[in-house]
Amino acid sequence: MSQIRVALAQTCPVVAATGPAIDSDAVFEVLERNLQDAKCWVEQASQEKADVVVFPEYFLQGLVDSGRQHLITYLSHLAKEYNVSIVGTIVHSSCDGLPTTSPFDHLISSSSQTKLSEWRKFVRENPGTNHSPELRNTAFYIEAGSGKVLDEFVKRNLWHPERDYLKPGQAGHQVFDTKWGRCGFLICDIIHNHHPNPPKYENEILSTLSYARAFETETAWVMCNAGGPAEEGYIGGSGVWMPLKGKVGGHEGEQVGLKVVDVDLEVLKVSSRARNMSDFLQDARALYKIRADYDARG
Repeated sequence: MSQIRVALAQTCPVVAATGPAIDSDAVFEVLERNLQDAKCWVEQASQEKADVVVFPEYFLQGLVDSGRQHLITYLSHLAKEYNVSIVGTIVHSSCDGLPTTSPFDHLISSSSQTKLSEWRKFVRENPGTNHSPELRNTAFYIEAGSGKVLDEFVKRNLWHPERDYLKPGQAGHQVFDTKWGRCGFLICDIIHNHHPNPPKYENEILSTLSYARAFETETAWVMCNAGGPAEEGYIGGSGVWMPLKGKVGGHEGEQVGLKVVDVDLEVLKVSSRARNMSDFLQDARALYKIRADYDARG
């Protein structure tokens, strides 16, 4: 398939308090509010006939080691119910002894009871949940309809403040197959500089870097950033960039919202029929030959 409809959920998640998580109810409240918010964005993406909805890094926040399998279970439920693939990241730990019951079943079924007693006990006995050295930031792709996790990637290149509480991934970058072709992950962070700069300086840098990555990798580059008040450091600018076309759609500023972008993947295909420049302009890989040079160098 050469057409894909991408929804960019430029959200502003509720941020969990840092430090020891003593008030377990408050911690779960933060995470549950973000999960409910995610459902609204997925539902809106489905109504707008999107194939994939992409969330920003840290879009859930909350109790970061609350059992990733329960968060994935809920998001898989949304992918099935609304028939939309979901992309995002979850910060989680690898500690043992996590409760096996899900604290989020009541979000799926109104007849389910909130199961927080075991989790309250776990949080009380294991404070410091927000700054454990064993935390990892893992990206995921959940397939529409099936709710299957097609692939994951643990963030390797950590931003300087993250090195105090995140453990980098060791696996190399890889691609995985979807119905539209092969996909891959990169996880980045919000860029914010407190020095006096020209207006929209960080936003322009982010857009320029995304344009460059699309060009040099010969891919459709999808970047989703958090939105929110500019005075708090949010820059937004989520979008989709393509070789030969630049930014083909998305958000222009930091406002919270959902933007749906129709992406034509035909420009990425290798054509054996190209005979003149107008033909080559339909084929980024044949025109720039970046991948051919890379392969030639071994």
